[in-house]
Amino acid sequence: MQYLKCGRHMFETCFEHPLPKTSDVQVFGGKSRTNMSAVNVDLVLSARHVVPVVPEGVVLDNHSIVVKDGIIVAIVPTADVEGAFVAAETVALSDHILIPGLVNAHTHSSMTLLRGLADDKPLCEWLMEDIFPAEGKFVSDEFVRDGTLHSAAEMIRSGTTCANEMYFFPDAAASTFEAVGLRALVGQVVMEFPTAYGNGPADYFAKARAMFTKYKDSSLVRKASFAVHVTRN
Repeated sequence: MQYLKCGRHMFETCFEHPLPKTSDVQVFGGKSRTNMSAVNVDLVLSARHVVPVVPEGVVLDNHSIVVKDGIIVAIVPTADVEGAFVAAETVALSDHILIPGLVNAHTHSSMTLLRGLADDKPLCEWLMEDIFPAEGKFVSDEFVRDGTLHSAAEMIRSGTTCANEMYFFPDAAASTFEAVGLRALVGQVVMEFPTAYGNGPADYFAKARAMFTKYKDSSLVRKASFAVHVTRN
């Protein structure tokens, strides 16, 4: 049995799209009602098994996902697709399980470039003796772009369709996520001391305001006010 996680055409994203209400197509099983002529859609994915977001705990055998304008508009038995929909693209997945896109809920994507660095040490020693010095030496706009691109490729390959990102040079990460078509919530780094990314809190917040403006209309990237990673009493 092969497994396919729906990436580019995702079931559910970190930005919710309401399922369109229609009296012409019955969603989640049963026979489709074709009270009107066939509907033109962009994509039909037909799989041996489909695991929807709702209802929970249900596996639909021999069902199809119908996509129009980037939104899933119907989940129907594959046998009922013909006559109900005309698709620009049809994909048959006869030996697959189609599941919702996964969400990476906490990531520093570009740190993939530091993978394996002294990772046999306790956390505090690892950070103070190895990671912080390496970040001070290597982390830059280019570093974050390259590392995020590498991480995004891994996420897409594994079926991850949305990431909660927090790291230095968040603009570089956000633009990379946009370029590859991956949804992301990008948090703002705010520290009490200067780094290669900023001079201090005022500078970090100024960069955050600029990013809010830049990505306010993005369909893929949303900017978090700041990323809560660790706090101190």
